[in-house]
Amino acid sequence: MIINLAYIKTQLNMRINANRGKAIGSLIKFKRMESHMTLEETADGICSVSYLSKIENNRIDPTDKYLEPLIKKLDITYCPKTNINYEEDIAYIIKKILLLQGIEESFIRDYLLQDDYQAKLILIGYNIANKEYDLAFNAYYDMRIYMKNLNDFECEYLLNMLSIITYQIADYNDSYALLKLIDTIHHYESGLISKY
Repeated sequence: MIINLAYIKTQLNMRINANRGKAIGSLIKFKRMESHMTLEETADGICSVSYLSKIENNRIDPTDKYLEPLIKKLDITYCPKTNINYEEDIAYIIKKILLLQGIEESFIRDYLLQDDYQAKLILIGYNIANKEYDLAFNAYYDMRIYMKNLNDFECEYLLNMLSIITYQIADYNDSYALLKLIDTIHHYESGLISKY
């Protein structure tokens, strides 16, 4: 379990002003890469490569005209998380971690139906709260390519979670360095952890 700080710094430096908070783009990208398809192959007959790239990087919300064929082509099971309050769930995870309490499996049931970066972020925190650091690292590893698309709230959350993982494997220098990286992003309100 090695967390590459140089990679994380590069991803943070690549962050753009995107339409963050929408997970469908990351889901499409994840499924496309999992299927070993190129942008060109995926876009063929549906939209331009440029448009697909913008969708995948959450720069635009795709219309149903493009979304439905992409979902079909990539064999995606997509259920918009209408019953999930993502930021409240992250707040709940943080509170549980700070109180050194585990989280019941039923909490993540709806997220297990999704295969996007937001579900991976939830799984990271869930596994940390339950002291399953290897599983938390695996969830991070699966979503690390989306770091550049995270909003400030998500970045701060992820850096805190990675700091906990590195601390647990006795890599105190990297744990501290990850916490220092939080200063390089714009804080969500007055800081994520300080809110709890």
